[in-house]
Amino acid sequence: MTLNWTLEVTISLISLIPTVIGFLIALNQYNKMRNHCVFFMTLAYFFMVMDCILLALSKLFLSSLLFILTVYTIIAFIFCYIIFLIYIFKESINPTFLLLLTALSSAVVVFSFDPNATRIFHFPSGEIGLTWTGNFLFTTMLAYLVSISFFLYYVVKIFYYTPDNLKKISSLNLIGAICLSILSPISAVSVIVQILPGIHLVFQGIGALLMTIAFQVQPKLYFIPSFRNLHHIYFYTSDGGSIYDQAFKAEANVSANLVAGGLTGISALIQEVTKTETELDILIQKGRFILLEHGKYVSVALVTEKNHIFLRDNLRKIVKEVEEHFSTELEDFHGNITPFKKIKSFVDEIFVN
Repeated sequence: MTLNWTLEVTISLISLIPTVIGFLIALNQYNKMRNHCVFFMTLAYFFMVMDCILLALSKLFLSSLLFILTVYTIIAFIFCYIIFLIYIFKESINPTFLLLLTALSSAVVVFSFDPNATRIFHFPSGEIGLTWTGNFLFTTMLAYLVSISFFLYYVVKIFYYTPDNLKKISSLNLIGAICLSILSPISAVSVIVQILPGIHLVFQGIGALLMTIAFQVQPKLYFIPSFRNLHHIYFYTSDGGSIYDQAFKAEANVSANLVAGGLTGISALIQEVTKTETELDILIQKGRFILLEHGKYVSVALVTEKNHIFLRDNLRKIVKEVEEHFSTELEDFHGNITPFKKIKSFVDEIFVN
């Protein structure tokens, strides 16, 4: 069998370099964080790697089947990334959008069985490739346009919500998204693809790499939207005494000692009623959540509008750091809360800056 070794195949293989690196960065982060949000981001980039591989092989062997399978990997990537964004924003997707995207994806699958879904394409250089045609091309492009509109909307939203001191790293994420969702498709349908066939995959790979680097360097990007939903944080001891509290929004607040004592009392009551020693970890009241995390000496209560997995992870982190830093003061605590004013630096580092 003669292999169709063309410039397009070569560029497709080159695009694997940034794409695979991006996937490995995401995989490494998942191994560290082990949560569903990072899992779906990693899975999305896995399908992007498969897209590059299948595209290169389809052009190398001029295989219509492999070429059609690349569209399936794109659909898988889109849905994985949508789930990833749902986890970040803790929002329900507009059912109309979801219905439209599902219908378009189904149409893509149906039209992929058309014997004329692909055809041989001749580049000006004389090299041979494959291209989509007819209804298969139309529905694929429409599904892609709908999905990238959604994708860009949420990436821009992350950038908009990002605090000023994190804007630079958030900009890297935004630039990656532009490469992935704007420069890649534009290059795929512009005259440049006649000169450098497969160049859209390079933009796609660079975009994926920039986005994964941004999230790797600053994991706070995963819960940037939650910054806007924080109201107050309370630190208190096992006997219900407040040692530090901090407001995230200017609003009338209840006495910290009253809150600490109340939460301690509720937790004790629930333990008594349920006959267990499990500590209270969440309270919900009319769109407000109180997330609680307990250490050996200190408990933390975070008042927020959304129960986000990354908020929970960072509560565990701050409890551990505070107990390690103030181990001497907490072991010999007799009511002096002055040293605990320094907890502000921990709160600012994890939840504010």
